[in-house]
Amino acid sequence: MAIQIPGQGKRFSLPLNYSDVLGNIYSSFNVDFTSNVGKLRLGPRLLLNTAVADQANLGLPVAFTFFNDGNDKIWAVAGTRVFSNSGTVSSAFTEVGGGAPTTCAAGVSDMKVFNNSMYITTNSNSVYKRTSGGAWSSFTAGSASTQPHLLCQYSDRMYMTTRYVEVISWNTSDTVSTVGSSNAVAVPAGNTGGGQIITCIQSGSNRIWIGVLNLAGGKGSVYEWDGSATQVTKGYKLESAGPVAMVIKDDVPWIMDTNGALCVWNGGYFKEVARLNINRKLLKGAYLSTNLRYIHPNGMTVVNGKINILINNEILDSTGSIEEFCPSGVYEYDPDIGLYHKGSVSYLTAAGTVSDYSQIRISQPGAISELRPPLSTDPGNGITLIGCTYFTDATTTTHGIFYDDTNDTKAKCGYVVTPKIYSSSIQDAWQRMWINYRKLLNSSDRIIVKYRTSEASPTEFTGTWTSTTTFTASSSDVTPVAGNEIEIVSGKGGGASAHISSVSLNAGTYTVTLDTAIGASSGTAKMRQQAWTKLYTVSDQNTTEKGATVGEKSSWIQFKIVMFFTGKDELEQIAIANAQHQPIT
Repeated sequence: MAIQIPGQGKRFSLPLNYSDVLGNIYSSFNVDFTSNVGKLRLGPRLLLNTAVADQANLGLPVAFTFFNDGNDKIWAVAGTRVFSNSGTVSSAFTEVGGGAPTTCAAGVSDMKVFNNSMYITTNSNSVYKRTSGGAWSSFTAGSASTQPHLLCQYSDRMYMTTRYVEVISWNTSDTVSTVGSSNAVAVPAGNTGGGQIITCIQSGSNRIWIGVLNLAGGKGSVYEWDGSATQVTKGYKLESAGPVAMVIKDDVPWIMDTNGALCVWNGGYFKEVARLNINRKLLKGAYLSTNLRYIHPNGMTVVNGKINILINNEILDSTGSIEEFCPSGVYEYDPDIGLYHKGSVSYLTAAGTVSDYSQIRISQPGAISELRPPLSTDPGNGITLIGCTYFTDATTTTHGIFYDDTNDTKAKCGYVVTPKIYSSSIQDAWQRMWINYRKLLNSSDRIIVKYRTSEASPTEFTGTWTSTTTFTASSSDVTPVAGNEIEIVSGKGGGASAHISSVSLNAGTYTVTLDTAIGASSGTAKMRQQAWTKLYTVSDQNTTEKGATVGEKSSWIQFKIVMFFTGKDELEQIAIANAQHQPIT
């Protein structure tokens, strides 16, 4: 018999909770399922816009906005400072002086536009304002302590969270209303020593939505508020400790909760529609009282009509481990496909040469925002900005602002993993495996097909590059096995993978040679060894299909298709031929 993916429906899909047997794709990395539905492309590169070497005061970017202060500009709050550029996501950012705040904080600050002015919150009760004429001023609002000051514009007022559990506001004259007065509210049962804290706030057309995290061991909530009453209007309990980020799409709130579940309000409750593949574990910072969680409150947005989410994949444990099938980066949700990994940050700039493909592990996520310039402005390259703290080698971190390469001119790497394909009996003979694809567009493009018939836990370790095909690693960290896959998780050569061709051991240090050049010739990286067997490679530009004999007999088989593409190469179909080997009797 023959098994085809995506099959008769001609649509790739991921299951609701990432079952490894449901759907026709189990895991994704840097993929594009939607620009040509039914075929699989790689997502656009996330190019580095500004590096810390260029901007000494650049910190974690936690807010982006477009605002004209006399000139069209995109603004960023990054660490303690404010930065701006000339109005397109690909133009360079520089630090803003002349009265701009210098006391912002990544876990506290926010930025929004209201009443022809831009407002920025700080780590105190000072709110800074930039007018359309280019002047800076400040006023006092909220508590003086370093607690999150998230902003939300609704109707004719700007709203700000304060004291963990309260929302205050000011009018067009910057007159502040405090709790107990009109246009202010405190969420129920909140206190600064535990209980509930506000984690996100967004406005719809006729109400404000307030997300609340329960730190006392109970369920979290999302509240409705009309913006003027002294009490919230309605509350909706969640099946988690609470939301950590929220976005409004089509006037409906969507949230990511502490369990990594994406939920949408269906008119009566928040229904789970998808979940990160983290095996029911918690991600780093899920219960923090500041905004430095696995997703920032500004880490959800809508791009081209689809929800995009920037996440950190580090597990909340004592070892800083990550889940194999949950890479860091940008996830996109499509109701017909599911929640899939769309893109990840890298070292590459528009003028640079490829030294890594993407960073599977990052240190801290910041904001993501779709920012389209006015129609009168040259749109440049890209429509989305991403901010995060990332690794420059195995351990060193820095901050960066990234944008999506809509020009799509850079080499990129990604992959999909199929579900486990089970035998129709006790065991099947897996005979041949084919893929269909568009003719490769570039001479350096290739597709690598891998498989496994048994599982082994991946091993993560630090490697030191000695050439583009060799690295060294301590024998106390890893035991390399010839034929296994090495995937670069973070640092030099990140995002690429190759297989071990030879291993030597000398005085407790392994020297490992790979079958393909993927890394820098020096520097360190976090690497992951996995037991995938390479089946074949497609590298010529004259074919549209290729197959090979598998020759395995087992109860299930799983495939991994790794793609190195430049431009709009496409994977069209996967097909597996099998026959009964051990019947049920």
